[in-house]
Amino acid sequence: MSVKARGHRLLREFSTPTLVVLVALASLLCVGVVTRYGFTATGIAYAFFVVTGTWLSAIDLRLRILPNRIVVPSIGLGLLLLGVAVVVDRASASSAASAAAGAGASAAASAAAGTAASAAPGFTGADVAADAIRVVLGGLVLFVLYLVLALISPRGLGMGDVKFAAFVGIYLAFDGWDTLVKGAAAGFALAAVIGAGLIAFRRVGRGATIPFGPLMFGGAVLVLAL
Repeated sequence: MSVKARGHRLLREFSTPTLVVLVALASLLCVGVVTRYGFTATGIAYAFFVVTGTWLSAIDLRLRILPNRIVVPSIGLGLLLLGVAVVVDRASASSAASAAAGAGASAAASAAAGTAASAAPGFTGADVAADAIRVVLGGLVLFVLYLVLALISPRGLGMGDVKFAAFVGIYLAFDGWDTLVKGAAAGFALAAVIGAGLIAFRRVGRGATIPFGPLMFGGAVLVLAL
């Protein structure tokens, strides 16, 4: 079956009203992304994250799967978009900071100007490397964490969750290590709260499992939005 045919098959799993809701939700999240990051390379990268995460979460809720044909390419494209964001947006921020330092220095004495110019932050290959390494390691850390959990409890987590964790991890790590830790913890916290609520209202039994992809994505979005 072709990729196009498989895509149409997935779409047929959802009613028109559900698709409308999904589009509205993804659009709302994109508005939030633009509000925070503007029309920048970082904004484009995170817009891709929220659109893809919304779609995959819906698939997981409906079909209890996170398809490799969507998750794996999304990791690659996410790394590419974040890589561009690291280079383009860091260079832009560095240039703006240097310009501001130069403008402030020109109003002061020449000695103070030299000091301000030398103190202006610069754009270096080391900065790019550090950010890129953090993004890749963040995805790897979350991948390994979920892999261990899936091996311990294969009934609760599948390999789709493990790969999706890598996708979520690169975006959390782009914002920083603390964001990665908080985002990962938020996903588990949501799972605990929602799971307890479902049991309390007798929507599921104590031994039942719930799709973890939407919880992982929801936790990441909550932390990134704060």
